[in-house]
Amino acid sequence: MFPLALSLTFAAASVHASSLTLLQAMALLKEHPQWQAAQAFIEQSQADRITAGQYLNPSLDVVTETKDRQSLAMVFPVETPSVRQYRQLGADQGIEIATQQALLVQRQLRTQIQRAYYQVVQRKQEMQLAKDELQLLEKLRDAVQLKVKVGESARYEGVKAEAEWLTSQTRYKASEQQYLLARQQLGELLGLSVVPEIADELPADSQLCRIPKQSFDDLVAQYPLYQAAKANLAKDQAATRFEQALVTPQPTFTVGGEYEQGIERFKLGVNLPLPLFNQRDGQIASARAKQKQSEAMVMSVERQLKQDWSQAFIRYQNANAQLVSYESGLLKEAESAFQVAQAAYKYGERGILDFIDAQHTLASVRRGYLTNQFERRYACMDIQQLTQAVGE
Repeated sequence: MFPLALSLTFAAASVHASSLTLLQAMALLKEHPQWQAAQAFIEQSQADRITAGQYLNPSLDVVTETKDRQSLAMVFPVETPSVRQYRQLGADQGIEIATQQALLVQRQLRTQIQRAYYQVVQRKQEMQLAKDELQLLEKLRDAVQLKVKVGESARYEGVKAEAEWLTSQTRYKASEQQYLLARQQLGELLGLSVVPEIADELPADSQLCRIPKQSFDDLVAQYPLYQAAKANLAKDQAATRFEQALVTPQPTFTVGGEYEQGIERFKLGVNLPLPLFNQRDGQIASARAKQKQSEAMVMSVERQLKQDWSQAFIRYQNANAQLVSYESGLLKEAESAFQVAQAAYKYGERGILDFIDAQHTLASVRRGYLTNQFERRYACMDIQQLTQAVGE
């Protein structure tokens, strides 16, 4: 425990000292309250297993009525083997539930940290695009105002250039606020009061997104949420059998002796409750109903996981198709059209409206390309979270 805490301390110190890498952000996962709560739940379940294995304590009964009359008895409550077996089985399943939930928390936190980190990078790149656009329009505004001043351009062109610059300035300020908000959210997730600069080096999509070769039914069977639902069902099944086993009378043995007026007597007895009026019908019915709920939950989790997988894969395919469209010519065409419109405006062959329209198209294409790049990454994260092997 001490080496882990020490390593996390050094990791936190290095985070504050330099730029924050994705690996450093991931290293802070085990400081998250959800992770610590999951580990505490495992410890609680292990303690419950110890409790389930404990034997009932005997009791000592000592009675002295007079000097010549005394009695001593030891009372031993005994459980039938089936009662003890199903109680321990339920506790074992409790440990499995806690373990699988800890694995689920680990996967979800990894994805949350990764997504929050990438969102900071995305907002930073969006802010840079907005800044480049603002600088371009600022130069255009200054040039147009100079032309208007010397009478080479109409006044409306100066108004149009000024309006476009103001709109771009507003867009840049909004992107800056989005960037600061993303940094704040990442800091809150990692427990950092001050978030250092984010390193822009990200893993390639081929490293991030690995489409599994095995069937998704097999992947569902390995997923922690499904495993936890199955363990919860097994726990409820054990609880039902436990209630049924309690219908069998649990005996209490008594061993003792009695002394009265010089006569000693040895006593051996057994107390056996008779299940005549209470055969635990209510408890058994309640346990069976809870078992049915767990059975339904297993089916619900299976359906939800398949739905999540399908949605993530469709999102990945859509984003990938959009990127292919951008990279196969759309991005180059927009850049080429802008360069032509810029040169034509410079030499007076086209008006400012054509130049601004080309600039709008290029900015929109660049924003769309950037958005789809990160949408594909987010879809890959969801696929990885659903399909990664246990322990990755």
